[in-house]
Amino acid sequence: MDRDLTKGNVYINLLYMAVPTMLGFLSQTLYDIVDLIWIGRISGLAVASVTIIMTIIWLTDVVNEVIGVSSISLISQSYGRGDYEESARAIGQTIFFKMVIAAVIAVFLSIFLKPIAKIFTTDTQTLQYIYDYGYIRIATLPILFALFSIVTALRNIGESKKQMIIMTGSAVVNIILDPIMMFDVIPIIGVKGLGLGVFGAALATVISNVLAFGLGMYYLFKGNSRIKMKVRDFIRLDWAMDYKLLTIGLPMGVENLLRNFSAIVVLKLVAGYGPEVIAVMGIGNRIIGFLMMPLLGLSMGGSTIVGQNLGKGNIDRSKSTAKISAAFGMLVMISVTLISFSYPKEIMKIFVFEPNIIEMGIPMVKIIIFSMIFSAVSFGISACFMGSGYNFPYSVSSIVSKWVFQIPIMYYILKTYPESPNLIWYGFLVASIVEMGINLYYYREGTWLKKRV
Repeated sequence: MDRDLTKGNVYINLLYMAVPTMLGFLSQTLYDIVDLIWIGRISGLAVASVTIIMTIIWLTDVVNEVIGVSSISLISQSYGRGDYEESARAIGQTIFFKMVIAAVIAVFLSIFLKPIAKIFTTDTQTLQYIYDYGYIRIATLPILFALFSIVTALRNIGESKKQMIIMTGSAVVNIILDPIMMFDVIPIIGVKGLGLGVFGAALATVISNVLAFGLGMYYLFKGNSRIKMKVRDFIRLDWAMDYKLLTIGLPMGVENLLRNFSAIVVLKLVAGYGPEVIAVMGIGNRIIGFLMMPLLGLSMGGSTIVGQNLGKGNIDRSKSTAKISAAFGMLVMISVTLISFSYPKEIMKIFVFEPNIIEMGIPMVKIIIFSMIFSAVSFGISACFMGSGYNFPYSVSSIVSKWVFQIPIMYYILKTYPESPNLIWYGFLVASIVEMGINLYYYREGTWLKKRV
């Protein structure tokens, strides 16, 4: 049943929207972790190769981010003011427009994957893993981008449980298919598998994404009491709305481009310490991704509440939502940090067997997870920026924290302490603290309260 988020208790509304979103995202990230665990059973080089290819692919996420962030404010604000026909049109246009753009990106990336991959490694086996995993993932980018928008749309019209079902179901299918596709003999149960290696891991992801896309489209066409999609909403480009989809989220798109490009630069810096440290970074990325999911759930759930309440003129409820989201996130991250400081070696052993990689990863686990306490505040506060459509502050905080602080610090460490890779992770901690400070400044400054789309 759809829910009116402009009424009732703010805490309950936030939990109603955030918890299913958290669970959905957590299930997806749980798949990412299980996927890396299985890949780690092949070798540390396989982990390094998947780290490289996914960093390359996520550089293209800038377009997905621009359109997706724009759609949050368009859908939630029109829904909040009762214009359900406009909400339906925005949903359909977002999905179709994304698929068109993603198809163009997929062609470009397929052509240039080999020369891009060779920037990071010349190892023949690692490159082969990159190609095996990368080409099929790239070919199905339109489905992946569309799936993101389906989940966003369901959340923004109050259907948080349905988006949780889609994401959880997709993750479960993925987790089941992974060992079947990857190994000659499926671990634990000893049954014959397909033995496709890292290609099998990619294929399992593609299959689960296609099934999730189909279920999501079914939910949208089935509809709820207020919105029911029609075919015409998905089969034509509306240039007036496409302009809004490209411009409202443009500040966050620029931020996303620079953030993802910064990930490329960071990867290149880490590569200076060798493939083993790349593998450690890949594990760190999955840990960060897993911990970001409850924060993302709070931020996304909060942004829907902020958008609907701003659409109806409820300013105080919008402000309270962002504060509560940040406080909840901090409590979660403090708890996780205490665990990580107690069991860092055990956390690393989940992913790899090689003792040298495990030892390299211990300081990474401690430093990166501690930095997530500060990221929790940033994510909570960002709900007010996404819900209002005023995405400039989040972009500034991300760009400054990464390009002015993180990358120069990591470059200095690499050049000054070439034999001490453990120090490079402090760049992540400094970036998180700076990002939090900038977001808090813009939240208190208050321009977002006047922003409408």
